[in-house]
Amino acid sequence: MICCMGGVGKALQASDHTDLLPHPERQAIQIMVGSQPVAATFSLLAQVKSQSTGDDIRVMPDGTRKKRCPACGEYHIDVPPDAPQPATPLPIMTPPVTPLPPLQDGPALDAGVGMVTGTDESSKLPVESDDIAATVVNAVATALVTGMTALGAGLMMIGLGVTPREVVEGVQELFTSPPPQPSPEAAPPPCDEEFERWKQDFASRGWRYSERDGVAEFEPVEGATNESGWIYSQKEGAFKPPEEGVPQPDLSNSDTAYREEVRLLQEDLERQRDFLDRERERLRHYEQAGLAELVPGSRERIREYEKLTQLNQRELDRLGEDRPVHTVEENQNLAAETGERLRTKETFRQLNESEARSDEIQKRLEIDAAREASTREAEALVSQNLPRLEERMKAILDEKTKEGYFVRNSNLPKKAWNNTLGRAVEWAGGWKGGQCGEYGQWGMDWSKDAVHELFGQDAVVTDIAASNNPFLGHRATKVILPDGQRLVLDYWESMPSGSPKIYQEDQWIEQWNQKLMGNILGRVEVDRHPDELLLKSQIENFGEEAGVQKFRSYFANRGRAGHAETLIRSWGKNPW
Repeated sequence: MICCMGGVGKALQASDHTDLLPHPERQAIQIMVGSQPVAATFSLLAQVKSQSTGDDIRVMPDGTRKKRCPACGEYHIDVPPDAPQPATPLPIMTPPVTPLPPLQDGPALDAGVGMVTGTDESSKLPVESDDIAATVVNAVATALVTGMTALGAGLMMIGLGVTPREVVEGVQELFTSPPPQPSPEAAPPPCDEEFERWKQDFASRGWRYSERDGVAEFEPVEGATNESGWIYSQKEGAFKPPEEGVPQPDLSNSDTAYREEVRLLQEDLERQRDFLDRERERLRHYEQAGLAELVPGSRERIREYEKLTQLNQRELDRLGEDRPVHTVEENQNLAAETGERLRTKETFRQLNESEARSDEIQKRLEIDAAREASTREAEALVSQNLPRLEERMKAILDEKTKEGYFVRNSNLPKKAWNNTLGRAVEWAGGWKGGQCGEYGQWGMDWSKDAVHELFGQDAVVTDIAASNNPFLGHRATKVILPDGQRLVLDYWESMPSGSPKIYQEDQWIEQWNQKLMGNILGRVEVDRHPDELLLKSQIENFGEEAGVQKFRSYFANRGRAGHAETLIRSWGKNPW
């Protein structure tokens, strides 16, 4: 019998060793594992009931005989003196006293132990044995034999390096795992017609067919596919998904051209859809930002992109159709669509250029919008603080008058006196006299803090001079406000009266043009700040838009963008 324990099969051999029996009425069965005896002897009773009904000898439930000692009155094991003794005593495991059921004549396979019984050497139980006791003995003996067999097999496997956990898991797998099922791909159907279908199915998927000893077999080869469409890789010995499998065979020229056309159309379609989505987003931005100038062009590009995507989609649908033949009308429509698609591709290039221009325009408009907002802020600031400029100038005049400042040449007699004998009086009294040239410079120093406090650091404080000949002219302090206004603060004219004299630049120039007899001697010329002259030269050389942009970039790169914007606004209000 082959007993499989934990996946390991061992041949168990049974033999009778009646020469080791301590009593002629006993029979011993020794279980063999390989060629080595396991130290376990099971006593099979020939009789269950006691051989003596007297009080001197008793047969115990385990089959041993006990004899009453006359001296002590206790029962001791009765060993006949003529019983043969083994050379090496075997440890005896005592089975329960349960007689085996009656055996049939002839050889029979015992279901509990799995050994051949009923031979001539086997002892039959007497017919008069107790049925219940026989059943118990049979069950217990069967369990013990099975347990000892498992123990022996386990000991051998442990000796071979198998751990107890692996033994237990093997036993559990033996009793819990379902019986192996034949592979549907390995076993063909019995019907000839179904077999042929099965054979054709595997042959169509590239499997190799063979017959061996009357058994039909298919085995996968390189490139064969299974029912899921996976491709067999001979190198890896496994089926792989199509994208990981072996390369597909080379396509024909027509198939290659077809696939290339489809690929290019798909790429064009994806790209055009991206442009369409981006243009729609751009249109929403234009509308939200109030960039009305860019809205019409954006809508036109959206229409063209939509038309192009529809044409490409129809072309892809046509290539995907199964019918290669079309009607005359369909062919005409296809030719028209193909021509339109080619024309639209050229339009697509133009749309890209238009889109690039729109981006530039958008940036310009956004910058212009930001500048307009900055201009409005500057105008609000000037409108709020301009009245305070006159107050601050009045305070400066009062302060400087107390410090002894006076105008030396307010008229010709005073000019003659103060520039001759008056110099001594001025020095002796600690006075500080000055003409328009000095007051133009002093005015810049006196006004700078007040102007920047009221109008910010982007306000420009400089001087201005008007003359029409080397001997006649006038000089004053000029302020360019952030909103572009150009004001003249004339401290030379204000000191005698103590009242601030503030003019718009054009007004001041016209006034001194008359005083200097510009209608006779020629119109006065005005000296300006160097940055004003730079802006004018850029505009004259490059045009207003390009010149202004160059001027703006020049100062932006030097961290003075606000200064440039003040001068640009001033040019915009009143060019010089």
